[in-house]
Amino acid sequence: MGQLVEGDKKVAETLVSYFQDLIGTQSDIEDVDMEAMKEGTSLNIDQQLTLIVEVKRIQVKEALFSILNSKSPGPDGFSSGFFKNQWEVVGELITEAILDFFKGKFLRQINATSLTVIPKVEPPKMANDYRPIACCNVVYKAISKILCSKLKEILPVRINGESYEFFKGKKGLRQGDPISPMLFILVMEYLNRLLQQMAKDKRFKFHPMSRSLKLVNLSFADDLIIVCKAEEESLNCIMEVMRKFQKSTGLGINYTKSQIIFGGVDKKDQEHFLKLTNLPFGELPIRYLRSPISAGSLEDADHLFSTCPLTKSLLMKISDWLEIRMEGNSVQDIRENLMRVRGRRRDRGISAFVATCYHKQEQPQLKVMYNSILLCLTAYWGKGPKK
Repeated sequence: MGQLVEGDKKVAETLVSYFQDLIGTQSDIEDVDMEAMKEGTSLNIDQQLTLIVEVKRIQVKEALFSILNSKSPGPDGFSSGFFKNQWEVVGELITEAILDFFKGKFLRQINATSLTVIPKVEPPKMANDYRPIACCNVVYKAISKILCSKLKEILPVRINGESYEFFKGKKGLRQGDPISPMLFILVMEYLNRLLQQMAKDKRFKFHPMSRSLKLVNLSFADDLIIVCKAEEESLNCIMEVMRKFQKSTGLGINYTKSQIIFGGVDKKDQEHFLKLTNLPFGELPIRYLRSPISAGSLEDADHLFSTCPLTKSLLMKISDWLEIRMEGNSVQDIRENLMRVRGRRRDRGISAFVATCYHKQEQPQLKVMYNSILLCLTAYWGKGPKK
């Protein structure tokens, strides 16, 4: 149990202290295993040369002008809109500063970042219930975008609007930094190669259902599934890899978000394996990339609809509009609002992706559409005080 703190100042100090410990302290790391790195493909000479091609002045302008005016400014307070509007005045200076970076020179002030924390859950009760989002300076963002364009060819905390104490970041990636996702993918590739190296270890045994494919893991960003035969030696191999990965990258298992799931394993062995890994017990169905995974067939598309993010978005919007209706808005206003129910772009994309994970005969797309329309009709004509 943590200690309860109250007041803006105390809460701010607690969050600063938490994130300073998290990303403001330096950790000793080991070198990566070069033998493991040989498990995958590597860049050829031509691809390597594309990474060191000299950056042109026009690329600098294109990168900066691609940053939306609405993006939050960094610690210097200047948005991209300012630089675009005053390009004739500051353009030459900004271009030289960015080109200097690619020649090995970099002003430390450009690297300064404001961290804005947003709650991951409602209501947030602990410091780790907040997610830090980096607000970088525009010059830094432009540099990141240029680096991203190269990589694409081959593949102080802010509380309630006020800035608080400064600390020096020494590890971790910046959520909000354009290049962070790519750096994270590169780091996770090292884990993939460690696991592929492990699969050659005679102690490791594949999961019976993945033996023919030689499949050890499925990964997308930080969503990771590792499978193996329910034997102590196989689990030891996996835990050794995870410890080795942590020593080289600083990234370890998040035990609050991880589980071990058994299939056909007796109770006594389950308890032994849970103690061996220190992972909490989990059971199917689970969701991977928002798609439900079960040991059996998910024939009932109602399950898809009930877990669909679009459904949750619809329910929230309809509930809000019905509350407005009770405050005096006309039925016509409510109908117009409900006709606009389309869900956020991200929710629609996730819903479409989840739907493609099922056999066509199950027709989950039609089920989602049907139930979405049913929600709206129920809001129009259903019985109850708010209908």
